[in-house]
Amino acid sequence: MSTIKQDDATARAYPLPNDSIIETRRLDAQHLVFSIRTGGLHRASFPNSSPAQVRDLGCGTGIWASQFAIDNPKSNVLGIDINPPLVDDAKINIRPPNCSFAVADIEQGWNFSSLKSDYIYMRMIMIAIKDWPGLLNKAFVNMNPGGQIEIFDGLMDIKADDGSTADNSAAIFWFQLSKEYLAKHHIAWDLSADIPQQLTDAGFEILQDNTLKMRLYPDSQDPESDRAWVATQYQKDIADIVHGMTKRMRIDLASRLSPEEWDTLESNARREILEESEQRGFHTTLYTSNFLSVLSPVKVYTY
Repeated sequence: MSTIKQDDATARAYPLPNDSIIETRRLDAQHLVFSIRTGGLHRASFPNSSPAQVRDLGCGTGIWASQFAIDNPKSNVLGIDINPPLVDDAKINIRPPNCSFAVADIEQGWNFSSLKSDYIYMRMIMIAIKDWPGLLNKAFVNMNPGGQIEIFDGLMDIKADDGSTADNSAAIFWFQLSKEYLAKHHIAWDLSADIPQQLTDAGFEILQDNTLKMRLYPDSQDPESDRAWVATQYQKDIADIVHGMTKRMRIDLASRLSPEEWDTLESNARREILEESEQRGFHTTLYTSNFLSVLSPVKVYTY
C-alpha cells in the first residue's frame, strides 16, 4: 500500500488501516479466498475480445488489477484508490506493463482518465462509500456502449446457524456495534443488498440477482484441496477486520463500553471467529447479480 495519509475525517469514516503491512496481507489473502469461492477472477465474460479500458475502483493493494492485466494483455488496466500501490512498493516489480494506478477519490470528479471505461470492477468497498447513487451514475456516464460493470460486496454482518445472538456471542455483538459505528458515518451496513436497486435507478436492467453464503468453516462447495485453507484464511480475514475496526469504534462509541470492556469484546470476538466458527456455524453474506443497461448495451455484474 502507499504511504499517503487520509485526513482525519476521511480516515475515521473508513475504519480499517490503509497503510499497514497487516492490512496489505489481509487484502491479498482475501483476494485469493474470493477467487476460489467464486471460481475465478471475475464473473463478466468477454467473448469477442478483452475490454480495452478497465477500471478497478477502490483497487487496494492492486492484486486484482495486476492479475487481470496479466490475463488480458490487450487491456489497459487502471487501478484507482485513495491509497493505491505506488512505485516504491515491492509488488510493483511484478506489475505488468498494461497495468497502472492513480490516486483519486472515486466519489469525487472522475478525472483520472480521459478515456471512458469498457469494464469497471468494484469489490468490497461498501464501508468506504457514502454516495452509492452518485458513484454508480458516474460509472454509467463514464462507460462506453457495450461496457460491463461488476460489483462484489456483502453485508457488514455475521450470522450463526446454531442460533447465537448478541446475548451469547461476542462476535455477533461486535458486529451489532459495527453497524452503530457505520450509522454514525452515514453508511448503511446492509447497503450491498440494495445495490441492484441502485443500479436499476442509474439506468441498468437486472438480469439475475444471487446471494452467496460465505462460511467461516470448510465449505463442501470449495475444491477439496482448498477447503481447509480457504476456511482458515476467511476466519483470519474476519478476525483482522474486528481488530482493525475496533480502534475506530472504541473512539466513536466510547460511551457504549469501558476501555476494559472493549478489550474483552475484541479478544472474545476474535477467539470465537478463529476457534468456534464451525461449532457456531458462522457465515457472512455476499451478493452476485447481473445487469444490462437500458440506455446503452452495458452489462453489470455484482456479487
